Amino acid sequence: MKFTKSIVLFSGCFFILNSLSIQAQEKTIEATQKITKKATEAEKKAITDTQEKISEKTKELTTKTENVKNAAESKINEAGNAASEKINKIKEQTDTKINDAANKTAAIKDKVNASKEEITRKSKEGLSEKR
Repeated sequence: MKFTKSIVLFSGCFFILNSLSIQAQEKTIEATQKITKKATEAEKKAITDTQEKISEKTKELTTKTENVKNAAESKINEAGNAASEKINKIKEQTDTKINDAANKTAAIKDKVNASKEEITRKSKEGLSEKR
């Protein structure tokens, strides 16, 4: 009888240990699933945060690039305007010099014509006196 009690007791202990082992495995699986879920959520959040940071940096760089582009265009326009002003000034100076030269040429031409007329007149007077 002691032997039977021992076997029953042993069987009972074995059953309890087996049940506890199964419960431990179930708890381990639950804990693993929770940890995996938390890790997946954390990974997703990290990816989302990284994407948001990349997006923000991209916006910042786009803004900075746009500012640099606008500044460069402004400088190019300023340089173009300055060049246009210089070209216009040189053109005005050239036009003035051409007009001055044309006026001098006209004055010389007038003097030459006046001299021709005087020579012609004197020649006619000289011929008239010889007759």
